[in-house]
Amino acid sequence: MSLCKKANTNRFWMTDFAGRNMRNRVKVNENKGAKQKIFLRLVGFELRKSILSRWVVVFLVVLLAVNAWKITSTYNSSVKKWQEYEKYEAVYEKTYATYSGGITTEKIDDFMEIFSPLQIKSDNMTLSYAYSESAWIYSETVDFEFFNDIFYEQLSYDYLYVNTAAEIVENAEELISFYEEAGNFFEAAKNKAIQSDFSGRVISDFYDMRGTSLLINYDYSSFLVLLLTIFGLCGVFVKERESRMYELLRTSRYGGGATTAAKFGASFLYILGVNFLFWTEDFLLFFTLSDSFDTLSQPCYAIQYLELTPLSMTVLEYFLWAAFLKTLGFLCCACIMLLVSSLVSSALSSFVAGGAILIGLSLLQEVPADSVALKWFDPFWLIITRELVARDTFVNVFGQAVHTYVFIIAGVMLTMAVLFLGILVRNSGRKDKLAGKSRFSDILRLGSHKRTDLKMMSTIAK
Repeated sequence: MSLCKKANTNRFWMTDFAGRNMRNRVKVNENKGAKQKIFLRLVGFELRKSILSRWVVVFLVVLLAVNAWKITSTYNSSVKKWQEYEKYEAVYEKTYATYSGGITTEKIDDFMEIFSPLQIKSDNMTLSYAYSESAWIYSETVDFEFFNDIFYEQLSYDYLYVNTAAEIVENAEELISFYEEAGNFFEAAKNKAIQSDFSGRVISDFYDMRGTSLLINYDYSSFLVLLLTIFGLCGVFVKERESRMYELLRTSRYGGGATTAAKFGASFLYILGVNFLFWTEDFLLFFTLSDSFDTLSQPCYAIQYLELTPLSMTVLEYFLWAAFLKTLGFLCCACIMLLVSSLVSSALSSFVAGGAILIGLSLLQEVPADSVALKWFDPFWLIITRELVARDTFVNVFGQAVHTYVFIIAGVMLTMAVLFLGILVRNSGRKDKLAGKSRFSDILRLGSHKRTDLKMMSTIAK
């Protein structure tokens, strides 16, 4: 009988312990969920209060409209010389339908039957400027420019690119043997990478790449995003100092760390949103105006500016990859602005100092491409991506051949991490134990952007 009672007692304590353990787990999960909700509310509050003010939103809308106008103007300027000719649209559509798509010997021969007579007259300087009824567009001169600029240059580039790539591979193979014999292992490794990058390259289809080339060289939207970065983030930290809220926020139950993390989250969301809006506008407008969506499946080296690029992705993949790098570059610019904002005492000082630093970094674009020591930390090399990958270059890292673009991406990410830690150290003060019980949750309830910092101060002080 005593054994039964003892067994029942043990069973009772085990059940009670398991129940308490389960309740503790539920309580911990509930606490985690509550903290996550509090943090998200704080991020939303910081986004509305410090960044998305009425003037920033108006400025954003205006710059989106300006960017749309600039894209339209840029495209119209590129095709303006042809729009004055009545025959242009019909001849272009017919010719493009004939020669676009897969490149074949028959297509090349057929095209050269049209273009060769004009090319010979151009070489002999005997092209006629006078209007002719038999001309394709207007005159022999205009016809030559039409076929040369729109078709011949891109078609010959695509058709002969396989030979260009083969020559690069052959030259790399010779250099590999030479440098291995000389004991220069870095140069040997570099040429092995070049051999791997260019092996098997071929452009099998012809498409009109004018719209794609315009987009890859379009930097105006990056300038506008830079303005929004400076204008939107210059007051993120400095506003608390101007309103004397900084010390009060450091005495909260969560200390300055929660507020700093929320400001980071809000700033990064702002940069992601702005970059997405402008990249989408650039991409859709250029490809819609030029009707170049069929070029998205082409290899990125079909763009003549990227003839020597180490990348082998498609045009669509390249633009997505470039958008990611551009966003990463602007996130680094955002860290610079946040650090400046945490160091100065007024929004105007933050605007001027942060803007000066970013403009100074942009001037490093003029540094020769081989001067890696002056650009490994510069976020503008990620923002202007085409310059980063226009050539297949390498950096010697402990005897290993590392692509320059990989080295710079790693360098900018390291710079971001250092800036991030600097801002945390600057703004994450210890909790003040003499402040009494915190009213941190009261701050979160003041999420509406219509409530002022004065009301927040009075609530915390109670």
